[in-house]
Amino acid sequence: MAGTQTYTGCLFESNGIWQMRAFHYEGGKRKSQNKSSKLPVKGNKKKAQAMLDAWLEELNSQQTSWVAIGFYDYLQEWLNSYKSSIERNTYASYNEMITRYVKGQREAAIPLRELNPIHIQALYNRHIDHGLSPNTVLKLHANVRKALQYAYQIDMLPTNPHR
Repeated sequence: MAGTQTYTGCLFESNGIWQMRAFHYEGGKRKSQNKSSKLPVKGNKKKAQAMLDAWLEELNSQQTSWVAIGFYDYLQEWLNSYKSSIERNTYASYNEMITRYVKGQREAAIPLRELNPIHIQALYNRHIDHGLSPNTVLKLHANVRKALQYAYQIDMLPTNPHR
């Protein structure tokens, strides 16, 4: 199901230490991450398996929390994850735009998975009706589109409601 990536995993030995590997699918591709149990192989398989099970449970619970996230909260999370790849001024500008023009709007609380093009267009139309310049609406559109495209790419959404 899009939006909920189920993690599975396995144990493997490396240099006499139990290693853990978690798998999930992202954008249709299998991804994995490794973590050391720091336990010696000899006599610790059950302990290592318990550590793997706990790690997988943690990873899966993090994914479940994304399912019900609201539109505005998702935009903030997306922007924070995007922060390290953009200039500080660009980040501040994007944050200002999202906070000023999305926060407090009725669309802000709509769960991301229920968001559709009508909601987004209503948001834009309302701002235009209240005198926001078309250029500012285009900038808002660019940010919303990037954020929703990312949600689609990581399988949080089955389709991008804002192409």
